[in-house]
Amino acid sequence: MDAFIATTAVTNAGLSARAARLYAFMQENRNFQTDIFMWRKAKTCAALGISEATYARAIRELREKELVRETVRFSEITKRQLVSYYYVCHTGHALSVESEAVRSLSHSTFSVYMEIARCCGKESWAVSRRSLAKKLKLSMRTITRAVRELATKGFISMKSENRLHICGNRGQTFNRFRLRFSRERCARRMRFMACFLHVLRALARAAGSRASFPAPPLDKFDTPLYYIPKVNSKEKKTKLSPIAKLKEIAGRIKNKIRQWRRSRKAALPD
Repeated sequence: MDAFIATTAVTNAGLSARAARLYAFMQENRNFQTDIFMWRKAKTCAALGISEATYARAIRELREKELVRETVRFSEITKRQLVSYYYVCHTGHALSVESEAVRSLSHSTFSVYMEIARCCGKESWAVSRRSLAKKLKLSMRTITRAVRELATKGFISMKSENRLHICGNRGQTFNRFRLRFSRERCARRMRFMACFLHVLRALARAAGSRASFPAPPLDKFDTPLYYIPKVNSKEKKTKLSPIAKLKEIAGRIKNKIRQWRRSRKAALPD
């Protein structure tokens, strides 16, 4: 599951569930240089699992909210309509969204996921089902089913809080949500760290140093200090790259020209 950057207009623009999901899908698959979405209607409907009538209603709502602008291309010979492409407008702040959430979740479940993602960020966020239902204009049962589906598919983690510190009893007050990172992204980060450590070891081996890379302590959270071998000035001169050598030669030539101009200026009579 990869992530893409959406905007908070998906939840703050007052869109319906189907229009919010389609708008997020257009933000994911747009051209990032021109912000143009050029997918055909049949391909988009197949990817989202919706009908063409639902697609038309969602596009109409997005045009009314001025979140997309439609441009139609016609054939120069037959004057028939070839394709419609949309310019996706961006309003609001950036928001990291899982790509799998747009394609696999239903409209209402995706709306709940976007609202939790907007409020959570990197930390956990406490909210009641009643406030979610009021914000998204959904029923309590729909919110319960959506939260259960998100927790089952691994998009969020949920922890029930009680009101022991408020009223003294253990009655449930709200749920605390936290977004979960996808396994593929975590695996990608682990592979990157492994490659980075491999490069460090290769550099240390090439420098002729036997520096060991100790494992970070598990009981402390500070960064371990690695040994960095020092190189003297003679080794630095012999290990210059070709570009650095050319720059050094150019600097010497400039100094010679500057000294020659000063000596010539001093030799001139007053």
